Amino acid sequence: MKIKAKLPLYTSITVLVSITSIAAFSIISFNNRTKENIENFKKEELAKVKTTLKDFVDLSYNMIAQSYEKQSAKSIEDEYGITIGDEGYEEIRRIAMNAMKITLENLRVLKYGKDGYIWINDLDPPYVVRMHGSKPSMEEKSHVFIMEGTSTNVYDAFADICNESGSGYLEYSFPKPGQTERMPKLSYIRLFEPLGWVIGTGDYIDNIDREVRKKTGELEEQITNLIYLTVIIGVILVAIASGLLYYLGSNITSAISQVSDQLLAMAKGHRVKKLEIDRKDEIGEMGQSLDILIDGVSSYTEFANQIGKGNLDAEFNTLSDGDELGNSLLEMRNSLNAARKEEEVRQIENKRRSWLAEGQSTYKRSNERNRGRSENHFS
Repeated sequence: MKIKAKLPLYTSITVLVSITSIAAFSIISFNNRTKENIENFKKEELAKVKTTLKDFVDLSYNMIAQSYEKQSAKSIEDEYGITIGDEGYEEIRRIAMNAMKITLENLRVLKYGKDGYIWINDLDPPYVVRMHGSKPSMEEKSHVFIMEGTSTNVYDAFADICNESGSGYLEYSFPKPGQTERMPKLSYIRLFEPLGWVIGTGDYIDNIDREVRKKTGELEEQITNLIYLTVIIGVILVAIASGLLYYLGSNITSAISQVSDQLLAMAKGHRVKKLEIDRKDEIGEMGQSLDILIDGVSSYTEFANQIGKGNLDAEFNTLSDGDELGNSLLEMRNSLNAARKEEEVRQIENKRRSWLAEGQSTYKRSNERNRGRSENHFS
């Protein structure tokens, strides 16, 4: 794979991995933070409901406690100065007991919110309902209401809480007034021990669950939108990065291709021209180095041509002290110069010898001619 293809590919992968990692971390953090906020919202809303329920039951408890206190012999004695057996005691006690009935009637009509009411039932089985602020028809009767998912009567659960701690909360499902469908409900009960009464009230919390579901749905929608936005941004960034890097890669590989082509041509023995790449980066430095190499090779070629033509006096300078090829060419020129000088000396010597031989031959022939003439003269 070529560089101009590798650069966009590797960068795109890096960008995608980076964006995916950052987006995943952001989405997970956002999801956890929002879920925590939703959970806190649910806790806060439940805390508000619990406070309202407790305040309402405590108010009812105090009203009953005051009415009950007025029935006691000590209270009658303290308030009216009459003791048991005195004239008028029974009448006053009857009036005090009637005050309890009035209190219960007041509690019957005491309401809060949309469906809030008070009920009172016995602590012990069969859990007779003494007063019910929403359904008077339930009064003076025992009832069984099995909590969903269990085999426990809700009145047993009320009694267990009161026997264990005197008061507490219980979450269960119960139909709203006029409906049959069970809805989540939170109740608070408190034991009025002198009469063995369980005083309670409850509120439906389906609105809290509904709001939690709404917020959860909004969270899921926000996360989905965030994912879509991340994908879109990622695609745009990858496209931009790929385009820029493709351009950059083409620019780089174009210069590298020029260098590569020149080197290949030089490897084949061709004579090449300098690139003269005008760049201020590493590729520019590589081009300058190649131009220096081309100049050097050209000087080697020209020097070799001059030597080949017999011009052993041609000027040549090595590229550096470590220029092995240049130094070898100089040594070759020196060797050729030495060989030429030896040849010249040998030719001079040969000529000298030729001259000597020719002189000796001429001298010999001259002597022979002179000797022949002398012999002819004396004969």
